[in-house]
Amino acid sequence: MLNDIVNKNENDSKIEIDIAVDDINNHSLHRFKIICKDKLSSDMKVLVSHSFINLSTASSSKDSYESRVKDLDDIKDNYQDYLETLKEKENYEGLNIILKATEPFFDTIRFIKTDNQQDEKTYLDILNRVFKTLDNSILDVVKSKDSDDAYVIRHDSHYKTIIQDGMKLSLIPMLSSGTKYGINIANIIYDIKKNKNQIYLIDEQFSYVNSDVEKAMLTTIVSMLGANEQIFFTTHNMDILDLRFPFHSFYFMKKEFIDGKSSISVNCGSEACNKNNMSPNTIIDNDIFSTAPDVNMIFEIKDL
Repeated sequence: MLNDIVNKNENDSKIEIDIAVDDINNHSLHRFKIICKDKLSSDMKVLVSHSFINLSTASSSKDSYESRVKDLDDIKDNYQDYLETLKEKENYEGLNIILKATEPFFDTIRFIKTDNQQDEKTYLDILNRVFKTLDNSILDVVKSKDSDDAYVIRHDSHYKTIIQDGMKLSLIPMLSSGTKYGINIANIIYDIKKNKNQIYLIDEQFSYVNSDVEKAMLTTIVSMLGANEQIFFTTHNMDILDLRFPFHSFYFMKKEFIDGKSSISVNCGSEACNKNNMSPNTIIDNDIFSTAPDVNMIFEIKDL
């Protein structure tokens, strides 16, 4: 299926995901359809549809997940702007997306609103652990006494950084870019720990972070995923290939410029080899998918 997820200038990119929920009191099928227009990355539309299944012993109908697929197929496509959808509800319908701060809406700080003291303590503990790992000069992170939607970061230099909910990421003082991204990282770690959603997309949140830190956090995130949860994690860090994840879980994206048009193709590691005893690094080292960048023009600069 991923071979069809190719972004060409003349076509829209489309992704469709079905999620079956099989809990004691909830048997349902949910469909997420995402469409990206050809030129603007912010021109993304989403469609969320649901069908609920009656599997009770008292029911005489032969209801099933399979029979409900047709219900979703028959629903007329009515895509909505994804930014507006996310604003309506912070973690929308089991889909939790964290994009780079360069994308609209994601350049704004959003703290988790907890329901009770125990959840607030857990969230604050995660914030402290993430921030202190990203910057060892941070002493602690505490809830502001003057505002319900602000946190205070205390530094070893006796300075304090106050971060207000709704604040622009670029306006936070004293923190490095990687540390600023720690808020988004802590948020999604908290949600995964609490198993709040089914699908998580973490898009390049560790670009400014040490490789060992990224590997530790990704390993922890994966270990906390629930039975009905899936994570999509994008990175340029090749060290991630050293992690002992299943071979088929690695996908490689390739951007090409052919006949005056650019396109992005996606290849699964198992397409090159379905043996788990081969390291994904071997695929990269041998450039099996031709994903290595062409750096010849950089070397030619000295001869200009």
